[in-house]
Amino acid sequence: LASEHDRGLGARYRTLMRVRSAEIGGLVEVVEYDEPRDLAWNSVTGIDQRGRWRLRELGSDRTHVELRLSYGVSGAGIGGWLAEQVAAPTVRENLRHSLRELKRQVEYEQARVAAAARRAAASARR
Repeated sequence: LASEHDRGLGARYRTLMRVRSAEIGGLVEVVEYDEPRDLAWNSVTGIDQRGRWRLRELGSDRTHVELRLSYGVSGAGIGGWLAEQVAAPTVRENLRHSLRELKRQVEYEQARVAAAARRAAASARR
């Protein structure tokens, strides 16, 4: 966290991602925030990037999650283009990992809440 806002519109975060031996990233600012549905950010410093998390309910127990990220090395010519191509597989895998981790955390929380409800119901019956 790199701002006085801990979350929401205007909050700033330092982002880093290891790509081979380099850490890339910079400072990003939240430019759209509609909890719990949408979060979008743009870079302030560092790698030029724009991203968005979008969540949409599909039913009582399902949610569609979309993560978009565009990035680039502005003004770097062919060297920047080459760096983007080299980084792409790592960035793609890191984004997939983020989505898997979100799914794991949500499913864990759902299981925890369900187990607590079962325990409470069992205690009430005694």
